[in-house]
Amino acid sequence: MRAALEDSPDSGVHDQDAQSRQIGAQWSGPAITEITHPTLVVHGEDDPLIKIRAAHAIASRIPHARTLILPRVGHELPEHTWKPLAAAIRGLADSAPRSAQ
Repeated sequence: MRAALEDSPDSGVHDQDAQSRQIGAQWSGPAITEITHPTLVVHGEDDPLIKIRAAHAIASRIPHARTLILPRVGHELPEHTWKPLAAAIRGLADSAPRSAQ
């Protein structure tokens, strides 16, 4: 496995083929406005691919969504983001209404 990964490293945001696939991808699920579950929109402050305004636009269309902008973060989740992200997810879960059982 190691040899295979070393032979074909991930070129990340510089992979033009991956970017083309993502740009051409079509959503086939329900409308974003139909999301009713607690939602956390996470975005890196320094994301080279998607502007922060996209995260705010997404969150504005989902009722009661929260937005977490991670400082010093691009399009990935480096280790220094794990604790604040886990805390935000925990906070979201703790504030969610309890469903009837």
